[in-house]
Amino acid sequence: SSVSETESVLSQRKFDLIILDVFLPDGNGLTLLRQIKSNPFYEAIPVLVFSVNEDLRAKLEAFELGASDYLLKPFHIAELKARVKALIGGKQKQEVLLCNLKQMSVLAEQDGLTGLYNHRYFVDNLKHRFHLAKEHNIPIAVLMMDVDDFKFYNDRNGHLAGDQVLREVAQIIRTMVRGDDIPARYGGEEFVALLWDVTEAQAVKVAERIREAIAAYPFPQREHQPGGKVTVSIGVAVTPADSPSALLQKADEALYRAKMAGKNKVMT
Repeated sequence: SSVSETESVLSQRKFDLIILDVFLPDGNGLTLLRQIKSNPFYEAIPVLVFSVNEDLRAKLEAFELGASDYLLKPFHIAELKARVKALIGGKQKQEVLLCNLKQMSVLAEQDGLTGLYNHRYFVDNLKHRFHLAKEHNIPIAVLMMDVDDFKFYNDRNGHLAGDQVLREVAQIIRTMVRGDDIPARYGGEEFVALLWDVTEAQAVKVAERIREAIAAYPFPQREHQPGGKVTVSIGVAVTPADSPSALLQKADEALYRAKMAGKNKVMT
């Protein structure tokens, strides 16, 4: 299309990706690229530039102006599809990160005891990510985790010791999830984690790593616990689900099955 047509379309619709030829019928594609990236409404949209020009300086100019990728013509359609997929995936991750930044307020989002996200922040973020994932057909998972026999530990060792256990459990969970995931203290001795772009098998693998790490951790006085160690039971739920609350309910039911199976288990 032409420069004028592109500008007109951009003003009317929101796009996940712009594919731009350097040579346009009525102008230079790099000039249009400069205009796109100077507009705050479009600057976050990834731009794939293609051209017959193999000159390194032309490529560098495109990247300096804000191009996300540069493809030489002629190209194989499979290569174009792969690059488009990678760029759109990157944009989706940007949207998730921007969502986090917009909602960020330490006092509003952080649990005071453990430093994880709090219940309210988790629920709000789950709602947003659930709909974003549905729109882009990306699977997400919720891990619902509960420290086994925590009341027993508290009664025997005191609440200060119990609080320290919760802090250390939280730290283990934090180290086991990725930067795009959302670990949170759901309430009391219960924790949750929202995992982005995972299959059920992948989510179960993360849950098992958390369970094993906590069971192996040298918590003070752990030998007096019913199982001789501090453990967690974990319920795993993966989309599809009818709603964010339905996904949480699935995870909670899986957690109940883990408890009924003898604790220190992961169930789906």
